[in-house]
Amino acid sequence: VLTTLTHASPFASPPLLCALPGGTTNVTVGDVGIRGGLCDAILTLLGWMHSGNARATIVQRPVIGVSAADGAPLGCGLVFGAGAVVDGIEYWHEQVRSRGMRSELSSGVAMVRTLWGMVHGHDGFDEALRIGIMPAGAKRSDGEFMLLVISALERLFLGIHPFWGGGDGRLYFTAIERHAAHFARALPYLLRGRAAAFMSKDQGYHSARLESVQLDFRGAFTLDGELHHPAPDDAPMHVGCAGTARFLRI
Repeated sequence: VLTTLTHASPFASPPLLCALPGGTTNVTVGDVGIRGGLCDAILTLLGWMHSGNARATIVQRPVIGVSAADGAPLGCGLVFGAGAVVDGIEYWHEQVRSRGMRSELSSGVAMVRTLWGMVHGHDGFDEALRIGIMPAGAKRSDGEFMLLVISALERLFLGIHPFWGGGDGRLYFTAIERHAAHFARALPYLLRGRAAAFMSKDQGYHSARLESVQLDFRGAFTLDGELHHPAPDDAPMHVGCAGTARFLRI
């Protein structure tokens, strides 16, 4: 939906959006939507349409746009992920969803299993991506990363906010290198978005507020939980702000 509204919108001006809890993780809903069960959320929306609601607010979030090296758009969303994020989604499809678990709790199960596998180096969870990271106006840095997340949302599912770096950009960026120092000890800080004294770039922890970044890697990435498999010629990919979305939050 965000990709179409950004690149082929039939509307003269961007429409007001409303996120309903019809997904598995409901990441967008947790930040800018109507929480609760789907039926209750729909009734809440209908009530607002009928009589208005003083508690309702309109919040804006930047839309993340991903484009290939030649400028061709690859998709838009609110959360971009690579590395362990992709591993966790694949594990959810193969081991959790296949057993009938489809609630938000099931996503938490997949996340815990992914983090456990990263800490202990289990097969399928300890593979690192060779990524070249080029923030706008900054020097390129190359390394092997376990995890990379870029978010336009202020909180992810289950209240997680793994971002702590400074800057003036509209996008939250965090990347964790392979063999980052004291990773198990850092996990509680990562999930709360608070850096401990040992969580520095020299120790393998990167976080900042960015406007855009180029990412040079070969592998899958995810936008809002949907997996994308770019062609080798698509790299380096540009990830930046492609517009602004307005959400009704009740």
